[in-house]
Amino acid sequence: MHLARDGLGRALAIVLSRGNVNDFIRFTQVMAALRVERSGPGRHRVRPDHVTTGKGYSSKAIRADLRRRGIGHTIPERADQ
Repeated sequence: MHLARDGLGRALAIVLSRGNVNDFIRFTQVMAALRVERSGPGRHRVRPDHVTTGKGYSSKAIRADLRRRGIGHTIPERADQ
């Protein structure tokens, strides 16, 4: 299960997959499914201010994608990077 949640632990987007699927593929799907409701009028937000992930999502491609979109991130690096 790949889950995006807010700072209070509320689920914002969930993508289910088998265990042997590349995390980068699922990361892009979770980010595409992300919708943050606004308290007032207007469309849902689709770009978070910051993303924090585990080592499974540590890749140059994910970091580059987040930088390109202007999203801050905290992603620990694997020892083999």
